[in-house]
Amino acid sequence: MKRLAITDWFADLIDHEAYADGPPPQKLWPFTKWCLSGSFLVLGLGVAASALTGLTEVLVMVLLGVIVDAAVGAKSMEAFWSANWHLLTLWVFLLLLAWAPAFSRSWQARACSSWC
Repeated sequence: MKRLAITDWFADLIDHEAYADGPPPQKLWPFTKWCLSGSFLVLGLGVAASALTGLTEVLVMVLLGVIVDAAVGAKSMEAFWSANWHLLTLWVFLLLLAWAPAFSRSWQARACSSWC
């Protein structure tokens, strides 16, 4: 049974049997470009996944800080819940439906290079 994973999609994006355009350049940046030729799309996707994960993590933690500040300043639990239910709903939404999948995809994209 064939396992379907994000790595199966990445597998055809880089032609690992492609011939080099010539001998390796002797300067650092041209050599880096020569080494990574053909993999810029996959590297860009990895960068985008990591950036999305970082952005959602920052948003979740900033919103958690706002919720904690509101809880500390509330006179009672009833006043806190009635005034901040929308913040709690947004926090749960961001945590479960945005941060967790973004973190998972980012981890898979970074781990792909070690076990593909």
